[in-house]
Amino acid sequence: MDLDLINKDSPFPKAIETCLKGMVAHLRDFFFQLKPRNRPFIKEVREACQLLRDTGATWVSNRRAAIQNGENVPKDILTQIIKSAGQEEEMTKEDENFMLDNFVTFIIAGQETTANQLAFCIMELARHPDIMEKAQKEVDAVIGMKKEISNEDLGELIYLSQVLKETLRLYPTAPGTSREVSDDMTIGGYNMEAKVVMAKLLQRFEFSLVPGQSFDILDTGSLRPKSGVVCNIKHRSNQMM
Repeated sequence: MDLDLINKDSPFPKAIETCLKGMVAHLRDFFFQLKPRNRPFIKEVREACQLLRDTGATWVSNRRAAIQNGENVPKDILTQIIKSAGQEEEMTKEDENFMLDNFVTFIIAGQETTANQLAFCIMELARHPDIMEKAQKEVDAVIGMKKEISNEDLGELIYLSQVLKETLRLYPTAPGTSREVSDDMTIGGYNMEAKVVMAKLLQRFEFSLVPGQSFDILDTGSLRPKSGVVCNIKHRSNQMM
């Protein structure tokens, strides 16, 4: 799936940001929707949500058709959602909407939090070259020139893990949560995606911040660099060759 997020004319980044702002407004003021002055913004949020749901529905339909036709499909979260739903004896309209909403949630949560954590991490590493050098030395020692990173490799990237955790301490991409747990439950496992991407970036590139940019933070339900993180990037002259 290509969200076309690099294209500045893509409606997706704006739609995701608008949805998150709407969520934050609702959480902070339960009467937000009842105030007449907020109606233009509420209309904008609903249109953004509809854009995401319509696009998500198209992706679900196309991927489901590809699976039924026996085509090779990516082993991603969308394929897993569709296959899990296919195990149900009967799918009601409510079930279809629930599946679609879950998928759209993964689109927003999956790309937003990881991308922002990586952006903050790159920003701070570029501001602290000694820390970046130490992280790169660890990546070189553990990964070397390997293209694929194993779970065992990830377990040995201790310093990089500390760097990512410190990034989250300084800039929590999800600074707050709101949930209700009706029954006791046990949840295990955690997502390694940010560590994999950061390790590959440190393995292959040198990066430095373009002077004169702001380090202000934008809160849209998740924290992100307000003006992005603009870097000069070049391939490393790899001593492992």
